[in-house]
Amino acid sequence: MKTTKDYINLLDKVKSLHRLERAIEVVGIIFDFYQQKCNEKLNYTDEYFVVVGGLSLEFWTDSDYMTKDIDIIITENQIMNEVLGLLKFVKVDSRHWYHEELDLAIEFLTGPYAGNYESVKKFETELGFTFRVNSVKEIFIDRVRSILYFNTDDVPWLIQLAINFEMDIDYLVSACKTSKEKEFIADFFNKLQNMQQEDLQSKINTYRELYVSI
Repeated sequence: MKTTKDYINLLDKVKSLHRLERAIEVVGIIFDFYQQKCNEKLNYTDEYFVVVGGLSLEFWTDSDYMTKDIDIIITENQIMNEVLGLLKFVKVDSRHWYHEELDLAIEFLTGPYAGNYESVKKFETELGFTFRVNSVKEIFIDRVRSILYFNTDDVPWLIQLAINFEMDIDYLVSACKTSKEKEFIADFFNKLQNMQQEDLQSKINTYRELYVSI
């Protein structure tokens, strides 16, 4: 069983890594420590520890999308507070923590995970730690809602996900909560499909041009 000092030493070890690699290893370290504390105090493992938000999008887009924020779904707030404090993160408010040397911010939300948990992907880091990350299709739905309800400029990321991954449109539509979301997804894929494949390939790295056409 690792001690708090062991986990701090591991964080020191990953400070020099590239930002995305560093964030991934930090999540794995936090997850391992958090589960150890859950087992010590509550004799159970939190199955709903899932990385969501910007880091999950960055994970699947190989850093095309960039973020310093790590958003995590958890069940045990008090234990996560304890873990982050022991790992020398500084508390910003009730849900946000920041580690200056790692240059990473953590936000955790109380679970359970709202999407289809069966679609969550398990990932193993280079140091051998594991964690769960939001699936591409759940990220797609989250970004659709961000566009519709918060007026974000996330269409380029929808395009990149749709190009790089096989999307289950029937699943996406079935997961929608409103007719507005269903109509947006249907219209999005209809317009994407109508584009000439040759034109699509030529613009694969210029998502702003595609954004204008959609």
